Amino acid sequence: MNKAMYVGRIVRDVRRNNVGQNGRVVNNVIAINHYQKDANGERRADFIPFSAWNHLADLLHNYTAKGHQIAITGKMQSRKYTDSENIDRYVIECLVEELTLLQSRDSDGSKQKQTDNNQVEQNQSADIQIDEESIRAVMN
Repeated sequence: MNKAMYVGRIVRDVRRNNVGQNGRVVNNVIAINHYQKDANGERRADFIPFSAWNHLADLLHNYTAKGHQIAITGKMQSRKYTDSENIDRYVIECLVEELTLLQSRDSDGSKQKQTDNNQVEQNQSADIQIDEESIRAVMN
């Protein structure tokens, strides 16, 4: 079984890239704080790369920002690609299948805590159209 669940904060600015004719992807990193402090009294964090495709990429791009808290569920995968300098690179990342927005970004871009979890599951067989008004109605 290959199932991963993480709750943490988005590390980098959220950028959506177009792939092929209709594909969209967000590649980012989620920071997960350890609850226990290390020997120096500092909290450590794990940094897990993740990829979200199509409508999940759209949700991340439109409704989250660097530092926002999210929960992701997916599967770990490894892949290889060749960079612009023709060097083979290997990546281990979480392929997001479910996304929970734990914070929203209101119209002025400021952070706002959520009182409930708003879960959106990826549906491979249907193309889901979500507009900003619908998301706000669900999140409030």
